[in-house]
Amino acid sequence: MSTTVEHDDRPPAAGVSRTLPAGARSRRSMLALTAVESGRLLRHPAVLAATALGVWLLWRSGEGTAPVLHYADIATQFALAPLAGAALLATNLAVLRPHRDGAVDLYGATRLSLARRTLSHLLSVLPLVVIGAILVVADLAWLAGMPASVGTPHLAEAATGPALIALGGCLGVLFGRLARSVALAPLVLVALAFGSLTLAELQTAGGKDQPPSTWLATLREAPPFDPPPADLLGRPATWHLVYLLGIAVIVAALALWRSQTQGRAPRRAQVAAAIVLVAALAATTAAAVAQTRPTSSTLAAQRQAVVANPSTGLVCQQRGPAVYCVFPGFEPQI
Repeated sequence: MSTTVEHDDRPPAAGVSRTLPAGARSRRSMLALTAVESGRLLRHPAVLAATALGVWLLWRSGEGTAPVLHYADIATQFALAPLAGAALLATNLAVLRPHRDGAVDLYGATRLSLARRTLSHLLSVLPLVVIGAILVVADLAWLAGMPASVGTPHLAEAATGPALIALGGCLGVLFGRLARSVALAPLVLVALAFGSLTLAELQTAGGKDQPPSTWLATLREAPPFDPPPADLLGRPATWHLVYLLGIAVIVAALALWRSQTQGRAPRRAQVAAAIVLVAALAATTAAAVAQTRPTSSTLAAQRQAVVANPSTGLVCQQRGPAVYCVFPGFEPQI
């Protein structure tokens, strides 16, 4: 009678020690995959083109102007919208790569589960979000250094553009897990772009009395009149940022949950994803309610006072034969 003993002669992955537990090796492999996918994402032609377009839009919106920084931070959101669309397309193609290349079985033979591969794709969007944030900071710093610049940027308004990039990347991953068609993401992107443009036209046509429900869209442009002081804008920028981040977390949790069910992940992991999904739904719902509340009576009265008597509260300075009157804080633009 003989006994055969099978030995695992496969060498460990590069940089991975055999002494590490299986969970640590899996996490290290996931981070390595994240780094590779991040590099691929940053070199994707759509991302490179959208980055160049975003830089041009930022330069075009600030060139030859007397910047009002609490309006300029809103403009950065529209300049980064192409980068958000590129993130959606590029991450979707990355998720579908095994199916497009016929390498599904090869990916399944690795030590990474489908859920961890999905998490790697989600994390790969973070460097692109950082690039968007760098563009926003550089643009606002450039405008703040211009002569006659006034106002102070709002942190939530400035962070909305990078949040859109994160949302676009998460949507691309989710669509890749829901369907194996490369046509789905472009169709959704076209629908989102058309809806945003249509809503922007409705907002412009609405003038100052834009309905609060328009904040449920991803983008909300500045009011179509001369920049007032920041305290008269009344934009729920912080709640809108929470709303967008909540949707991004919901989409990411759905993508993970879909991967867990497809890969038959442990019940505990599926419960954790469900808890994150429910918490994100609660936060998004609360932010949606908060940002769609009607304008307060105090702010409405302040706006009405400015319209009824424009000279009230203005600061006037004489330059030669002319007298210039501006809102407090706008004196550098005289």
